[in-house]
Amino acid sequence: MNFKEQLQSIPFNEFRIWLEIRNAGFDTYLVGGAVRDIVLGKRPNDWDFATNASPSQIKDVFSGMKEFSIKLVGEAFGVTLVNGIEVATFRGDRYFGGGDKDVEITYVDTIEEDLERRDFTFNAMALDIFGNLIDPFDGVGALGIESGRMPIVRFVGNAVDRINEDPNRILRAFRFTTTLDGRLAGTSYDAITNNLHLVGLIAPERIRLEVLKVLSTAKDHPSFFWNLMLSSGVLKIIFPEFVKSAGHDHGEYHSEDVWTHALTVGDSVSKEYPLIRLAALLHDVGKPRSYDPVERSFYQHHTHSADIIREWMTAMKFTGDEIRYVVNLALVHMDGTRGMSMKARRKLKNKLGRYNLHWRDYVRLRIADRAGNLSRKPFTFSEIRDYVDIFTIEEEVPINVNHLALKGGDLIKIFNMTPGPIVGILQRELLDFVIDNGEEFNDPENIKALSEVILTKIEKEL
Repeated sequence: MNFKEQLQSIPFNEFRIWLEIRNAGFDTYLVGGAVRDIVLGKRPNDWDFATNASPSQIKDVFSGMKEFSIKLVGEAFGVTLVNGIEVATFRGDRYFGGGDKDVEITYVDTIEEDLERRDFTFNAMALDIFGNLIDPFDGVGALGIESGRMPIVRFVGNAVDRINEDPNRILRAFRFTTTLDGRLAGTSYDAITNNLHLVGLIAPERIRLEVLKVLSTAKDHPSFFWNLMLSSGVLKIIFPEFVKSAGHDHGEYHSEDVWTHALTVGDSVSKEYPLIRLAALLHDVGKPRSYDPVERSFYQHHTHSADIIREWMTAMKFTGDEIRYVVNLALVHMDGTRGMSMKARRKLKNKLGRYNLHWRDYVRLRIADRAGNLSRKPFTFSEIRDYVDIFTIEEEVPINVNHLALKGGDLIKIFNMTPGPIVGILQRELLDFVIDNGEEFNDPENIKALSEVILTKIEKEL
């Protein structure tokens, strides 16, 4: 097969790098995900190259060319960055069963030998500069391009060896099965389930990355990834609390179990919002912990969910901002209904502001949550419009402390206060009172009188 025409989409910087190394007399190929994407008819996002030139030889090729910057990622690893583009020397790595770090890097002579060390057959393809495909493991067949069949995810060579080399390939197998809308080869699945002891070697940071990649790239069904995680036994190791949702009674208002609901809600959020997808997936993870079997109810399940989410995301090395965002969405997912009172509406807006959440994201989660309830119909356009109206209507009553008639500085001056936490407490108490009782209380005299009462109460409590 020839893909010369498709190579015309390669950016000039990347093509120039390729051309310079090849013109210097070295065999150089486009490899990895870029080749897979080209075969699938997609435009690649990343362009990586493999060559028989050593890192020092690559450096020599671009010596004296000021428009190129060279960075050795580690000469022992055979990877050089040219203007930020990865150029790897042909390698034939030897692993010792301890994961991707426990490896001896060796150089090989041919692209075919280099491709032998890669994870999946469709990632073990290469293109030369004329568009000729090197495909020693039938990656094209695995993608189903010619047969029209569903893509199949299959390890290169011996599946157990590939997993031993890097256990994170287990999660990558699940991710590619999901994002390609394919299936996992039986031998590959068996190799995973027979080597679950290796899952504990996967670094938390890499688990986080795989989860985010699935959520941001799977077009319709990120649930495939989680179902594979569950059925294989991997999820019990990585996130045992989530496993408890599978088959769990969901009370009288749902016909589906907690697990099915969670996955359906996650599938109902666009890949454009991966963290909302994650919140949608995990918003009810606390239901098994809060379950009352007599009442078939889940009192305060949202707070239990928030605790579990916070603990798991922290363990998986998510950033502080990511954790706060997902936790806060889980905490507010039960708040408010259409047709709420003006007071309730103001309280919800204030709460979203305090949690640093945009109302659109809250509404996205509410819509998805409803879609995941198989006993009820999804929201109609009219019902969604009602939600939008709740947040776009202009409020006469303040919904944050900046709208109070007296600002923080005013209160400090009037009551001779020292700037600090008590000022914040006073402002929040004032705002809560105005939200509950109306705009007529939001004038300087009323705010001053209310402040005297609140400060007296605070002093007594202290």
